[in-house]
Amino acid sequence: MAYPGTGIPLHALDFAKFTGTTSATGDDTSAKKVIMPKRYTAAIDVMPVLNGEEVYLEDADYARDGVNFPTAITAGPAVNPAYLVGCKLTDDLFVYAYDDGADGNDGHCFAVSTVGTVCTVGTAVVFEASGATDPALCRLSDTTFACAYLDEGDSDYLKVVIGTVAGTVISYGTVKSTALACTATDAAAGVSICKPYEGTDLVFIAFQIASGTDGSTICIPYTGTTFGTQTLQVEFDQDAPVSISCCRYSDGFVAVAYNDAGDSGKLHCWPCTVSTAGAVVFGTEKTLNAAASTVVKVSSPRNGILVFSYIVAGDATIIATTASFASTPIVATAGTAVAVLGAATHTGVRHAMMDDTRGFCVADDGTYLKIISFSQAAKAIAADAAIDTAVEARYATEVSLLVTKTGKVVIAAADASDEIQVIAGQYFEDRIVDIRSVDASASYNLWLFPQYKTQDATAV
Repeated sequence: MAYPGTGIPLHALDFAKFTGTTSATGDDTSAKKVIMPKRYTAAIDVMPVLNGEEVYLEDADYARDGVNFPTAITAGPAVNPAYLVGCKLTDDLFVYAYDDGADGNDGHCFAVSTVGTVCTVGTAVVFEASGATDPALCRLSDTTFACAYLDEGDSDYLKVVIGTVAGTVISYGTVKSTALACTATDAAAGVSICKPYEGTDLVFIAFQIASGTDGSTICIPYTGTTFGTQTLQVEFDQDAPVSISCCRYSDGFVAVAYNDAGDSGKLHCWPCTVSTAGAVVFGTEKTLNAAASTVVKVSSPRNGILVFSYIVAGDATIIATTASFASTPIVATAGTAVAVLGAATHTGVRHAMMDDTRGFCVADDGTYLKIISFSQAAKAIAADAAIDTAVEARYATEVSLLVTKTGKVVIAAADASDEIQVIAGQYFEDRIVDIRSVDASASYNLWLFPQYKTQDATAV
């Protein structure tokens, strides 16, 4: 166990204390805010008591997974982002990109460093001053990232730039223009970028070309912070694919997911091989669901496994499948799709994988921004026994979810005032306690005491 937000070990005979504020009233069953390890007991007091009502702890004597958010939200840039994306550089360093509606749609990036669950937000730095849409990010190294986007001030050309992070300060290399005019819609069409090899300095970009609105890809090598000559454009779909997302599922293999406008907006996936020189060869396209969907994201927790999040009939949905390693790769029939957050009208749906079998999904249901963990095994998705954790009330549609292999969860989101907020939490398995109040916004002290001499490195 560690002291909240510090990473400093808490010994078995010690205790921990942190303060907080309840985010919803006691009778709100979705108000699951603070989570405690099951092997610890707790005491709580309120400052002050509101209307004679006390904050109280819900019974924790049953298995339920969850995410604890013991540290207050940290304010980010006060902007009006049309689209917000993030990527993880290390377990303690994260980068975000957005186009700023309050600043002529200029493209910005900012960095967030964490110590435990305490976030430090760096200053946003402009990467495109003539208007940018559809930003996309991918990690290049522990201190560098690539940002692809469409330049509104230059015929919506697809461009890409490499950023370097020192602390939380960002600097950029030279912007590379592909001279390819694309469909700019702030991710309704979408631009997505990934590295097809872990150890090769090459990026893969998927996008919708403006001429014919076909789905297209290119690869570009880089040295340091400078991009070289792009490869020839390779098409993957001729029916105006939208909500495009790509990821590497093994070295030299990339999956491209999207909604196929020519197939009633169904979720499709098309795998491809990528040579170290950037030559792209697509395999066989696969339809993964039978209904129109939106807000697609694909990720690969390990070789050959693909996990997708999307919205169908308003529900935040997760589905999984496998992809082959043939010279013309194929995608298998997907497992059963699961509405992990139940039936609702969700926006801002994102997912991220912690490891091979554990993932998280976040979405706004119109009342709360909520997160839930889920398991993945052999294409089967199962939401955890707990209902979701309410992070905070209410955010807008722009959300980024990033998760480390140690279970640290970092969420950036635009709130109702169009200001970006960042919060970090810690995942717990089969252990939870809720803190609620009949009155919202009640302040409290929470004290944790070990029940016996058992250490838990991820307790707080």
